[in-house]
Amino acid sequence: MNPPAFRQVLASLPFDRATQPVVTSDGIAVMIVCSREEKNLAQQSKQEVQAQLLNERVELLSRQLLANLRRHSTIDLRPSGA
Repeated sequence: MNPPAFRQVLASLPFDRATQPVVTSDGIAVMIVCSREEKNLAQQSKQEVQAQLLNERVELLSRQLLANLRRHSTIDLRPSGA
């Protein structure tokens, strides 16, 4: 399914309802619309776009770091001294 087809499916999808599984050349996709907002990207300044991209990168890196920490963490349970 190409991006315009995804856009068409998502445009008609109600909030908080998942689509049926969609088989694509990349795999299987299940989509859900959590919220919608309309933005005029042409009105964003260069600084706003740069800040948004930076925030997205920082968020991605923090999620990757947290996942890595969880993968390598160890929980040591010890009985109480009583």
